Amino acid sequence: MKPTRKILWGVAALALAAFLPACSDDDAIIDEPEDNPPEIQLTAPNGGGAVQPGSDLDITWTATDDNEVVGVDLSYNSGGGEQVIATGVTGSS
Repeated sequence: MKPTRKILWGVAALALAAFLPACSDDDAIIDEPEDNPPEIQLTAPNGGGAVQPGSDLDITWTATDDNEVVGVDLSYNSGGGEQVIATGVTGSS
């Protein structure tokens, strides 16, 4: 039975050798679409102004992304560390 076993191993090796070139890494490369970072532009306040404690302040912006803008996080830094105002805000003000 040794000759039969050698023949079967030879057939299995040939089948594997014929299959391997079809499984090259080049066939497995999938190009993902480019994802550009979102852009945001603060439109108001535009700098140089003063805000009195306890007063209202309108904050407006434009935000764009090549996918979708789902929310904006608002924060400020007055020199004493970042202070979060709101997270996940939708819209533009």
